Amino acid sequence: MTEVISTTAFAGKTVLLIDDDDFIVDVVRQSVGPVVSALEVAKDGVDALEILKKKEFDILLLDLKMPRMNGVTLINHLRDLKPHLLDRTIVITGNAETKTVRAFISDNGCMYLPKPFNVRELYGAMTALVQGGAMKSVLTAR
Repeated sequence: MTEVISTTAFAGKTVLLIDDDDFIVDVVRQSVGPVVSALEVAKDGVDALEILKKKEFDILLLDLKMPRMNGVTLINHLRDLKPHLLDRTIVITGNAETKTVRAFISDNGCMYLPKPFNVRELYGAMTALVQGGAMKSVLTAR
């Protein structure tokens, strides 16, 4: 029997994906795009910052390792420009294996979803974020 994953918690939400990995972008476009009201993509922190200066989003999906401006630098900019977005950010990266990086993510109020992840894990993180951050700590349940 196939388990049905509910996406109702983030129906009508707007999402900004900030990632330079074409595979991740394709997966998120196919899985998240159809169940939210809007999905935009930025390939790095520079592009994301320009978009964020003009628009608000309900959920940010943020990679850390990107060209031009990485996710850590973007988080530092968000802390100054739009600190309310930190609680709406899910860091999706394979580069959070050190205690320092995990502490940085947690100290800034972001959630963390390690790569590789599956759609069920992504939906779970997004649902938790929208429902008040029930999973604010590092997500390791696999």
